[in-house]
Amino acid sequence: MDMIKRIFQYKSVNLEKLTAYGFSKKSDIYSYHAALSDSGFDMAVYVTEHGEVTASVMDTTLNEPYTLHLVDGAVGSFVGSVRLEYEQILTEIARGCFDPEIFQNRQTKEVIAYVKEKYKDELEYLWKKSPNNAIVRRKDKGKWYAAILTVSRRKLGFDSDEIAEVLDLRMKPEEVEKSVDGQIILPGYHMNKKHWITICLDGRVSLEKICALIDESYKLAVR
Repeated sequence: MDMIKRIFQYKSVNLEKLTAYGFSKKSDIYSYHAALSDSGFDMAVYVTEHGEVTASVMDTTLNEPYTLHLVDGAVGSFVGSVRLEYEQILTEIARGCFDPEIFQNRQTKEVIAYVKEKYKDELEYLWKKSPNNAIVRRKDKGKWYAAILTVSRRKLGFDSDEIAEVLDLRMKPEEVEKSVDGQIILPGYHMNKKHWITICLDGRVSLEKICALIDESYKLAVR
């Protein structure tokens, strides 16, 4: 996997952050230039509105592209310093101008969009050891009302190691008892099973029902 693909994998561009970072826009391309301090070379980074990233390094003395830093077998202190600074700049741009896009399922993305639109809440990635898991909390109370996780189906009680994207939600205890069936509505994964449920975001539960359950969970996250 090449460096750019590795750095920007599972990330989506935030165009407002690009502008704030110092990118300039021409047509549908955002561009950013930086001088590589150790070599004096010029580095240009280009990002499309769809988040496609390309980058180049220019030897300003010879006025020609420099590419040795992209060759795996190229060694030496000079090429190493260019490669390191090139990677550092791309990593900083990924952190400063791109948002995590860990979740790939269509229904998961619909759930995230619903939460953002209705409650103006963003996902929070709290765990360094579990970077593919996120929570959503009420701004006024600071309480979680949803968690979106990636977990092996086997840990959910199914006979499969496939990774599932799931949604944890609060629910009244009497409703939990009536709703959990072990197939579609599951006991809350890594949560208090008396007060939380888990839904696999694979289309078996309609988006309309999930949104109604999110609304109820939001109301319950008050203390």
